[in-house]
Amino acid sequence: MFRRPLNLIDFKPKADEGTELIDHALIITQAVSDPKFVMDGQDGWLAYISKNNLLFTKKYMVYSEKIYHEITSATASIFYLEEKGVEIEPISPQEKILPGKSFKFVGEWWLEEFK
Repeated sequence: MFRRPLNLIDFKPKADEGTELIDHALIITQAVSDPKFVMDGQDGWLAYISKNNLLFTKKYMVYSEKIYHEITSATASIFYLEEKGVEIEPISPQEKILPGKSFKFVGEWWLEEFK
């Protein structure tokens, strides 16, 4: 099903029959040809509603003044494999960590029923 070569980033992907953008929400209703979606959102949250009506939400900080060193400079990604599950992933900004120092990229997670 996955058609894009692994070393290629498609900056202008064609709309997949199973996807739709409604009010800034990516709606995925069936298996897609390319399972990874990256986005540069500034809202600081991601959510996924499963087919069995569970709402999984992640909230995290977005630092507009920092560099996001993911190859597309994205702040979040979603990896959607219908038969295996979904990964919703906030991406940390780049941080220079000196010896003996640390950096925390903290997020909050919720799981609840969605009706």
